Amino acid sequence: MSLKELALKTIEAGAWTFEELAPRFRSALMGRILNAQEGQVELLESRSLMEISLRAYEPSAMSSWQGFSGNQKFLKRAERTDELAIQALIADKVSSGGTPASFCPEEIALISDAESFLRAYSPTTSQLKERWVPSFMKLANVPFRSGSHPHVFGCIFLGERISEFSAANLATSIVHEMAHQELFLFNLLDRLVESNADFKLAHAPFQGTKRPTIGRLHSFYALFRMVEFERSAGLPTSRHADLLQETAETFEPNDLTEYGQRLASAVVKRIKAGVELRNAVNL
Repeated sequence: MSLKELALKTIEAGAWTFEELAPRFRSALMGRILNAQEGQVELLESRSLMEISLRAYEPSAMSSWQGFSGNQKFLKRAERTDELAIQALIADKVSSGGTPASFCPEEIALISDAESFLRAYSPTTSQLKERWVPSFMKLANVPFRSGSHPHVFGCIFLGERISEFSAANLATSIVHEMAHQELFLFNLLDRLVESNADFKLAHAPFQGTKRPTIGRLHSFYALFRMVEFERSAGLPTSRHADLLQETAETFEPNDLTEYGQRLASAVVKRIKAGVELRNAVNL
């Protein structure tokens, strides 16, 4: 069975695809770095996936990246000028105008409580998070509560509003960001959106703004993982389930590739027992 087929089967079975896809992604990134610059494999192997992905996509980080070695969980705002420059680059990648910040003790305690909540109600998801998405970085001057970026894989970015939410809400946001990062991996297997629909804008119910097709597909997939987690944790699901349905209805024929439609179909197979989807993609 091909990796593409295996990934779809994994979703249909209700599991995450990190164990199938992330090791191959890590290996490919390491090869990309070593091809661009001489280096010792063992030095790269000791680095977090977050750092490896940034090094692979951002050559300027190759020599300057020293502040986040290993698998540090809560990334502090750097004090050294060169390290702060890399953090500032990351922040701007994630959200234009964003700046690096440090977590206060209360925020670290809240994140730890959210991780405990996740561990209690979805231990497998928690284990995968610790293995593949272990780090958190706080950003100031950003409009979101949480965010991800494919060039800094393995890190969840949190905004200044996180203190407004409960541990259960934040646990759901962690699952939301894990879903985005999982879809980053899926998109490396094959195109999910037809090229002529790349910049096609339509209203995205979750954000309340117009977004391109891939953005709405990310919302659709993140909502799927959120609803599944909320069900397992006994949390209300109706709002996110409704948004999932509304987001599915934004896709029109030929928006998604054949593989993108099969991915969406795999999601539908998992949630149709509790959510009736009506959309124009004929999933």
